[in-house]
Amino acid sequence: MPGVVGYLAVDPTSVTYLQWQADSTGSLKGTENSATVTGAPPDSSVKTGTTSCYGQISGTSVTIDIGLHTDHGVLSGASLTLNVAQPDGSIRPIAYRRATPSDYNGALATLNSTMQHTDARAQNVSDQAKAISKLTSDYQALGQQKSRFKGDLSSLNSDLGTATYDLSSEHADEKKAITEAHNGTDNNTMCSDANSVEGDANGVEGDANGLSGDLNSTKDDLASARSSISTLASDLQAVQQGDPGFSGTADAPAPGAVSQAIADARKAISQAVRTANSGIDQMNDVVATAHTYAVDAANAGNCNPPNAAASAIDHIT
Repeated sequence: MPGVVGYLAVDPTSVTYLQWQADSTGSLKGTENSATVTGAPPDSSVKTGTTSCYGQISGTSVTIDIGLHTDHGVLSGASLTLNVAQPDGSIRPIAYRRATPSDYNGALATLNSTMQHTDARAQNVSDQAKAISKLTSDYQALGQQKSRFKGDLSSLNSDLGTATYDLSSEHADEKKAITEAHNGTDNNTMCSDANSVEGDANGVEGDANGLSGDLNSTKDDLASARSSISTLASDLQAVQQGDPGFSGTADAPAPGAVSQAIADARKAISQAVRTANSGIDQMNDVVATAHTYAVDAANAGNCNPPNAAASAIDHIT
């Protein structure tokens, strides 16, 4: 009885190895080892399987039953061609060559390696697309965060304007109380008016508390912008690591635009801090002046002194 023979067919997505032994009548029995790439990059894999096969050799003609299908073909020296039914119903000739199990193992290793490299390339493309998308999103977000400073500073200016107006009203009340003291107005009336001046001072301190509350939003926006600057710089580094020659796309900003956005944001942060601290200084002066008015009114009428002045608001950084 002839020995075992093997035939190998290889294409970009599969490897098939037929191995059989035929008796003197041409009746053959063996196995089909197959390996097929399944899935799509970057998540493809190689599926392997073994199926028994049976058939008949008559001269150069070959008929093989493999699983649920029967293939017909021709043997010619070291070559085998089988007409194999395809999933779409068509019949396609598949060319095999004489090969050993070692040849099959080598072809399988090559298929696995090719699949892994294809997956890696596809993953790199996917990762780069995600990195560019993140760069674009964070670039836009930084611009939006920078614009919030205008609203923050507008709120601070509004607080300061209200405090300045209240201080003006308090000053008028203080002058009235001092004038009454000079005119010898009844002490009870005098101290009542002095208490009104202190009430005005408390209102100014309330305005200062409002500014302190608004400062918390300013601080949060500054911290968010600083974090976004760091994130955007990291985004650009990640994109350039994947593509050193990256120069931007129709949707994604170029490196120069990113660098400019970061520089502009840092400048806006510095300006916002300076402006906010200037407002803080003005508010502290208003509060101190308001307390002075309250003290002067109380002293003019020999009334109880007002509460201690509120603590100054600290600068932001």
